[in-house]
Amino acid sequence: MQTAVAAPIAIPYPPLVNSRPRAARLPAAEPRTDALAGSRIEYLHGAAAGLARLREWRDRLAADPTDREALAGTLRGFRSFAGSGATYGFRRVSEIGRAGEAACASLVAGRALPEAYRLTALGALLDSLDAWFAAAVAIAALGAPAADSAIGVGS
Repeated sequence: MQTAVAAPIAIPYPPLVNSRPRAARLPAAEPRTDALAGSRIEYLHGAAAGLARLREWRDRLAADPTDREALAGTLRGFRSFAGSGATYGFRRVSEIGRAGEAACASLVAGRALPEAYRLTALGALLDSLDAWFAAAVAIAALGAPAADSAIGVGS
């Protein structure tokens, strides 16, 4: 039996380094299209309803720390902001949302009644979201790009 050996095929690969100057390249992480800008503005304005629901859940939990439904609602509210903020380019919203989500998850896992300081911390995180969105909406109203860096809360 004979075995045939084929000659290697030369496949040209593109260069591993982008040879264009950095200023000429499009930023891959933050595309600024008109559609995205419109979605970001809609997100900013629509966040008020989500913040109001989250505040209701958190206030209900503060009034009755045994209310597991209120705890679950608070967790869902923070989880929503944790996931949606970065989607629209607002990293700080996601960071605050993740902190609130983690705090709620630790309360769920602990099975003990939430202490007053933990409920206060959840309120402070919610106040941070309120302040962030208020600043972003004000900046957007002025026509500036509503990004984390524009309101000085990013990085």
